[in-house]
Amino acid sequence: MSNILTTEEVNYLIFRYLQESGYIHTAFAFGYESHINKTTIDSSLIPPGALISFLQRGISYVQIESKLNISSGSEYVTNGHVSLLEAHKALANRKRVPNASSGEEPSKGSETEFTEAEVTILTGHQREVFTCAWHPKKPLLASGSADATVRLWRVSGNSKGAMEGTVDSIELKHGSPPLQDKDVTALEWNGDGTLLATGCYDGQVRLWNAEGQLHSAVETHTGPIFAVEWNRRGNFLLSGSVDKTCAVYDVTQNRLLKRFSFHTGPTLDVDWRDDTSFASCSTDKTIYVCRVDEDSPLRVFHGHEDEINTVRWDPSGSMLASCSDDRTVKVWSLESRQVNGQPTSCLYDFREHARDVYSVRWSPSGPGTENPNKALLLASASFDHTVKLWDIQSGICQWTLSKHTEPVYSVSFSPDGEYIASGSLDKYVHVWSIREGRVVRSFRADGGIFEVCWSPNGDQIAACLSSNTVCVLDFRM
Repeated sequence: MSNILTTEEVNYLIFRYLQESGYIHTAFAFGYESHINKTTIDSSLIPPGALISFLQRGISYVQIESKLNISSGSEYVTNGHVSLLEAHKALANRKRVPNASSGEEPSKGSETEFTEAEVTILTGHQREVFTCAWHPKKPLLASGSADATVRLWRVSGNSKGAMEGTVDSIELKHGSPPLQDKDVTALEWNGDGTLLATGCYDGQVRLWNAEGQLHSAVETHTGPIFAVEWNRRGNFLLSGSVDKTCAVYDVTQNRLLKRFSFHTGPTLDVDWRDDTSFASCSTDKTIYVCRVDEDSPLRVFHGHEDEINTVRWDPSGSMLASCSDDRTVKVWSLESRQVNGQPTSCLYDFREHARDVYSVRWSPSGPGTENPNKALLLASASFDHTVKLWDIQSGICQWTLSKHTEPVYSVSFSPDGEYIASGSLDKYVHVWSIREGRVVRSFRADGGIFEVCWSPNGDQIAACLSSNTVCVLDFRM
């Protein structure tokens, strides 16, 4: 770039920052309004974190400039000339301090860093990697990127933890150039692993087999898709979109079964309760519970004061958790007391987070699960740099996990319910012991973490990075 920024360049740097920070729907809206798809800027030449780096350099210059009014004895002035070197040395040597607002203490060194042999970096994507999902039965990992592709990685490891040989991948292309509006933002395998569903900015849901061959594609939406999810039976696929709708696709008949248009803002997340009913949430601050064979919602949950980012049913399907930019986590029940057919309040209204709450996940425990004797927990990840674990039986916060130094976007429970992995924009993946509430393993990547995902057997953790890569961590305690 020249030393005079154009409006196009400023807009592009902001657009990239929003994408890298995980503000997917905000990035889309900004990109649409500023005509990013018409830019002539070569995205491959813009490194991750370009906007932050640019601003830091600008601030350094302003700090230096403020010194020019003092004598030539200033540390920034040598023989009448401004020296940028000392300022950049100061920035490079500046130490990050613990987050005092969250009560974080300096690390006591109790955790262990993942060794080089336990980490495999998967390269091939050309843009940020937003999402990933493990095959339910094979050592196969799917990853979706802003480069309009999904890659299938065969990632089996040996007895020492390292991956066997070179990890190969199959590329699943989502359209032909130009690819600015074909980011892959959502994907999920069906229960038996025969089909992978992907959701894209172009509004299409695509189905692929485990060999990477396209099974079918349907234009279910008129805007970007932010969520896709299979029901347990595997005959219905649910999707949610910026176009304010949810859609149910009948895979057995290869047709769009039904479209739900209750929301007045973009649909940000969806989750099946059982094979025929589901919940959806939106920027319109509401949650709808719907059934495939009903034209009207079963329930409408009101109570959040800002857009709702995630909804998740507990393993039994009796409670629904939601989290919002209003800094709260709420738990709802279809059995709540009702007035005029609608619940009067939620079961729990957790208000201990200090910033937006981006994601919630239930532990794989409690009645009806493979871990029936373990207490049911709810994890919430927030922009306040923490993960909180809520004991649903008592309704209190069991642990506040404070070691990240930037917003936390993703959490994932291990299949046995003993550990939780968290990923943050601070480039760290932390693995926490739920019993002790402390970090036991850590890994620092070369980019911010958008999503973490535990393998079905509990041996590996995958993480999606803003640096265009996927890392796989071998975890065998």
